[in-house]
Amino acid sequence: MTDVVVSWSAPYNGGVPISAYVIKIKQANSAYSEIAHPHFCNGSLASVISSRTCTIPFFVLQASPYNLPWGSSIFATVAAINLMGTSLTSAEGNGAIILSKPDAPINLLQDFMNSNAYSLAFTWSDGYSNGGTPIIDYRVYYDGATNGTTFTILDYGILTRSY
Repeated sequence: MTDVVVSWSAPYNGGVPISAYVIKIKQANSAYSEIAHPHFCNGSLASVISSRTCTIPFFVLQASPYNLPWGSSIFATVAAINLMGTSLTSAEGNGAIILSKPDAPINLLQDFMNSNAYSLAFTWSDGYSNGGTPIIDYRVYYDGATNGTTFTILDYGILTRSY
C-alpha cells in the first residue's frame, strides 16, 4: 500500500514568514476536513512548512471521516498562516486516485468445450475488487511439476476472462 503525497507552491507571504499551513482533504460526503493526526499532513510541523509537502497513508483516507473507497479521486486544499493571519484557501487540487492491485480471479474452470488434445481452455470470473480501475490484463501461469512451488508465466496481455 502506498501513500498520498500532497504538495503545493509557496504563496506570497507579504514579507512575514509562513508559520503553518492548513491542509484539508475532501471527504466522501464532499465536506473538507483536516487530517486529525499529529504525523500525517500536520501543517504546523517545520518539515511540512519548509518542504510544502506532506504524506497521508491510504488507510487514513479510507477511514472516518473521509471514507474514500477504491477508485476515489483525492482532492486537497491548502491555506497559509503567518503573523498577519490565514490566507484564503487554495483552489482544489487533484493529483491522485486511490488504487490498489485487483483481487485474484475466482472460479477458475477448465472449458472442456474448447479444450482439445493440443490445448486447454479455461474460464474465470473477476475477483471481488478491481482495485479501483478496470482490469486491463490477465496473466496465465503454470506449474512445471514443482508441486505448486514455482510458477512460470505462460501468457500475458489476455483481455478476456477465458483462455
